[in-house]
Amino acid sequence: MAANGRVAMRICTRRLAARAFCRAVGVRHAPAPAATSVSAAASAPLPQPRQLARGASMRGAPAAAAEPPFARVLEVVWPHLWPANRPQIRTSVLAALGLMGCSKLAAVATPFVFKDAVDLLAASSVSAADAAAGASGAADAARAAVDAAGGAAEPALAAALHALAPAAPPALLLLGVYGALRIGAVGMQELRNSVFAAVASCASRSLGRELFARLLALDAAFHARTPAAALARVVERSSRAANALLSVIVLHVAPTALELGLVTGLLVTQCGALFGGIALATVGGYVAFTFAVTTRRNAIRRRLNQADNALHAELADALANREVVALHGAHALAAARFEARLGGHEAAQLDVAHSLALLNFGQAAILSTGIAAVTLLAARGCLDGTLSLGDVVLANQLLLGLSAPLNVLGMVYREFTSAVTDLGGALEILQHPASMAGGERAGGGPRATPPALSASAIREHGIEFDNVRFEYPEVGAAVAAGADDAPAHAPARRSGGGGDGAHVAPARAALDGVSFRVPFGKSVAIVGGSGSGKSTVLRLLAALAPPSSGAVRVGGVDVRDLEPAQLRARVAVVSQEARFFRGTVSYNVGYPLLAARARRAASAMLADAHTDAHAGAGAGASQPGAARGAAKSARRLLADSDGSLSSLMPAEHALVRTAAERAQLADVISALPAGYDTDVGDGGSRLSGGERQRVSLARALARIGSSAAVAPSAAGDAALDGGDGGRDGGDGALVLLCDEPTSALDVLTEARVLDELRAIAPCVCLLLVTHRLASCVQVDEVLVLRDGRIAERGAHAELVQRPGGEYARMWRAQIAEERGDNELDHE
Repeated sequence: MAANGRVAMRICTRRLAARAFCRAVGVRHAPAPAATSVSAAASAPLPQPRQLARGASMRGAPAAAAEPPFARVLEVVWPHLWPANRPQIRTSVLAALGLMGCSKLAAVATPFVFKDAVDLLAASSVSAADAAAGASGAADAARAAVDAAGGAAEPALAAALHALAPAAPPALLLLGVYGALRIGAVGMQELRNSVFAAVASCASRSLGRELFARLLALDAAFHARTPAAALARVVERSSRAANALLSVIVLHVAPTALELGLVTGLLVTQCGALFGGIALATVGGYVAFTFAVTTRRNAIRRRLNQADNALHAELADALANREVVALHGAHALAAARFEARLGGHEAAQLDVAHSLALLNFGQAAILSTGIAAVTLLAARGCLDGTLSLGDVVLANQLLLGLSAPLNVLGMVYREFTSAVTDLGGALEILQHPASMAGGERAGGGPRATPPALSASAIREHGIEFDNVRFEYPEVGAAVAAGADDAPAHAPARRSGGGGDGAHVAPARAALDGVSFRVPFGKSVAIVGGSGSGKSTVLRLLAALAPPSSGAVRVGGVDVRDLEPAQLRARVAVVSQEARFFRGTVSYNVGYPLLAARARRAASAMLADAHTDAHAGAGAGASQPGAARGAAKSARRLLADSDGSLSSLMPAEHALVRTAAERAQLADVISALPAGYDTDVGDGGSRLSGGERQRVSLARALARIGSSAAVAPSAAGDAALDGGDGGRDGGDGALVLLCDEPTSALDVLTEARVLDELRAIAPCVCLLLVTHRLASCVQVDEVLVLRDGRIAERGAHAELVQRPGGEYARMWRAQIAEERGDNELDHE
């Protein structure tokens, strides 16, 4: 009945989820008849739920990986449990271990105290029976049996207690000690859990922070292959798994093994070798059964994780593209696909529940059989006169006490294997190479110290592409060869150069021998047809991918030799597709300013840790306190900022307003309900396409700073440097990369935005990628890309006059198109 009730509850939950999903995408949920499959509503066949649960291919969800080696998992997790710079965490671990040992000792001592109490009560009952029978022969025989079993001898603990309280019966005193030991064991166990909770939560938080930072450092190819919803689930499960794994290792594995050995040895010494053999057989059978069933459950749990990833990926994908669903009338298809994912998830959950029921029943049966056998054997010894009544209770209590660590052993193995399985996704993330590692070259080893990128170097050397070649692997051939883990935007591996011998298809050159310079204070536009390599140039400059050959230099330094964060602190990007965070307009415009504040807070915290490490080593006592105060102030300032305009610092407030005005956003923001504090919605859905593009431009202008509107001078240089001459080089960007910055703007707004870009150009290295040739009229040089090569270069006035030139042909085509549009508008 209970199983049927759970199945019915799961079916109801599944229907409620399907109804909520249909309401979210804008279609009424009509339950299909019992004989009709939900997938019949879709035009394309869908996989059945059981197929999804069994691990059928699911587009958009990462495949379930095999269980990673425990040594690798422990290597990743252990530093978070035993951090070198957190002595208070180490102290908490040791305190938890001490409390655990004390609770185990109290738990093992409890059955012996109870045995002594039972023996004293048995002796007292015999004495009472002797007095009632008048010292008959039967009473003498009973007393003799008790004396022979050792029951008449008063235990040492009882004697000591009786000496302290002569008026109280010794048996009652022992029962009081028995209760106190049980309460003490439970109290120390709960105190241990409370102490270790802080350790586990800190370790879980630390691992989650490391995974989050790693995900942000991975290249676009990795994120293109794996849905964001699935990655979020990996981080969530890994944090929980780290907590569980650490608890298992520190609080259960070694203590459980110790308690098992103690209980088995005490059974042998107190009751006999046969009792120890039964205990060992019970433990062996319990462990073997638990390991066998749990190993089978691991595969079922991996299928549940896979189905869970697929369900959340499908939900996130449908909700993110709800407008596409509505425009194509695909509500039934979306609902059917979500219903199929729900079915797969439900089937996997039922498999997990059934396997857990089998495991629990088998463990209880094995343990109950062992307890019954030991109790029957002890009762026989009591009847034979070889054991006392207290020994019967002792044998029963010891094996019952053994059930606690055995139950923990089952939980330990289940949690251990589940945690190792769940941490497989975290290991994949942590082992995946970052897009570009600082100070690492393609043909050589890493440099000891990556060079610094100073503002003066950028102003002196600008940007340079030196015979750059960049290759994309052929996607179709790579997939056919099984190389589904090859980055889509990484340089192709040469055949015969890999260690696994996998075949890699010939690479396609997106850029081939491209060379040009963008001096500081100059502007260069790149034009060309689709697929000519325009956007690839920007990707290489932003260190999102390394060149296959040649060199990309910023400030005279190869970008492969720079730390990516150091390079990107100097580069502002206006993307063709603006990306938005859920928050206010001021938060999205001022996001780079908050990022710079976060870098300063991190630097303050590092300085704080460094000062603490060297406190007292020649430094005054006031310096550590000042450093800690600065770090706390920086952290508080960062934490208190919610992105609203009122939470920004005065300098940030001014930069956000100035950037918005230059991006032609002032009138738009003033018309919003809450002005700068208006929520933009998911992905900026409450703004139009042109408004989103202008917010992206304002975000980049805020990076450049308020001094970007004037020509560089001594004061301007200081402002651009942000007053920081360190490796970060301040917060001001000196390189502006624009990828179709005016594609969604009307003609008048585009003209005003181009005027602002021309005003900013003397203060930055401006690289403009565009298909609107009107944007190229005022730039210093135009590069025309065709098939990854520079086909033409020169000023706009020169190129439009070049007979038979490709740029001149594109210019005439756009002029003719605009004239045709104007004539249509006039009619």
